[in-house]
Parts: sequence; C-alpha cells; structure tokens
Amino acid sequence: MRFAGYLAAIIHWNNCDHPKTPIVNSLFGRRAKIMPEPGTATTKLGSRTLRRKSSHDHVQNSTILGVACLAALRTAARLRARRGLTNSRLLGLEPECHYPFTMARLLIIYHSRTGGSEQMAEAAFETARGETETSLKRADETGPEDIIEADGYLFCAPENLAAISGVMKDFFDRCYYPVLGRIDGRAYAQMVCAGSDGENASRQIARISQGWRLRPVQEPLILCTHAQTPEDILAPKQIPETELDRCRDVGQTLAAGLAMGMF
Repeated sequence: MRFAGYLAAIIHWNNCDHPKTPIVNSLFGRRAKIMPEPGTATTKLGSRTLRRKSSHDHVQNSTILGVACLAALRTAARLRARRGLTNSRLLGLEPECHYPFTMARLLIIYHSRTGGSEQMAEAAFETARGETETSLKRADETGPEDIIEADGYLFCAPENLAAISGVMKDFFDRCYYPVLGRIDGRAYAQMVCAGSDGENASRQIARISQGWRLRPVQEPLILCTHAQTPEDILAPKQIPETELDRCRDVGQTLAAGLAMGMF
C-alpha cells in the first residue's frame, strides 16, 4: 500500500508523450522492465525498450519499481528545494503536464512524561526534515493555527492508564473544534509509547483523527517499554536504537510522501 501512490505517478509519467531527463533515464532505465505487446509503438528509455500510451502494460518487479520510485521522489524533492524547480521542469515535461511545486509542511506533535515519546518524536523529526519542511512541537505548545498551517501530521504520545496522556488529550480538546472542517483529507500517522499494550491509546488517536476527516497513511507504531512496577513506570525511559530506527522510518516515509503530494 505504501508504494501505490508512487506507482500511480510512474503510470502517468510513462503515458506522457514527452522526453524524459537523464535523471529519470538513469534510474528507471535500470530498474523498470515494461514489456510491449506485439504491434504497439515503442521507445527507448535507457537500456530498455518501453511502449508509450498503452492500456495493457505488463509491469514486472513492481516492488523494486516502487523502491526505485521512492528514491527518485526523494531526490526530486531535494533538487526542487535547492533550485526552485517545478515538477515539469525537473522531469522535462511540456506545459500541459505542468504541476506547480510548493513545499509541504509536516507537523510532529508529541507529549512525553518520562522521555520515551520525546525520543520517538525526535527520531522521526531527524529523518523527516531531510525530506520536507518539518516542525517538532510539544502538545501543550501547539494551537489550532499550527494545525491549519501544516499539510500532514505525526502524533506521538505515551499511553497512561489505557489512554493517551492528559496533556495530549488536552491538545486534541483545545484544537478539535477550531479546525474541524478545515483540514479534511490531510494525511497523518501516529506513534505510541506504552508499557505493555498501547492499543487503546492508538484507537483513541484514530477516532479523533477520523472525526477530523484525516487520512491514515501508515499503520500505527506502538513501542512497549515493558515497565510494570511503579518504579519502572515513573523512571526515565531509554528507547533502544533499533526501535528508534522504526520511528525514523515513519518520519521519513510520511515526509517523503507529503513532499511529492502522494498523501
């Protein structure tokens, strides 16, 4: 599901009767393999022969193609950010295939009582800011205007007594009605730092987000610290690096999708 948007972009790109740039040739010429049917028009793309504008393309190795496309999208986002290029200029398309570019904004909102959620949010922020404009804000410092100005959201909170923390709930309470109906269809993902479960907190965030008409674009990430005693629960947390890598993946994927308008 993660690559569905990227593959759709490839189909549109392949059906566009315009020359492709060396950036696209060098990447897709090596990774994509689209076989033409007999009697159809073909064109050379890198070292491969591709057919233009057909409704019966047989795409092989779609997973590899999706990975290659994600890499291309990330490279394109960074190039455009540095040079102010539009999609059509970067891909060598004519004006009728022009898509104006604006930098998407990702907002990461978190609350942390013992440090676990904060580490998770900072890990996601670390990779997300390399893909698009990203802000990291504490829940008690975030207001409705911050929500409206962003294009996508990553919510990160601890689970306390089978629910999201009080400060995170207060954030949703303060912002819910002021932005209701103004952020419909925007993308979001969520991360939960829990002791042993986390499912209830995740469902709570999902219900609130559904009320906002937000679109979940990734599965919830729940990390469990396995703290069971009062002393362990109240003690400062240290999230293992392997788990923080999962948070980095969430941030990078969400930010990359927003940067190219896939989410």
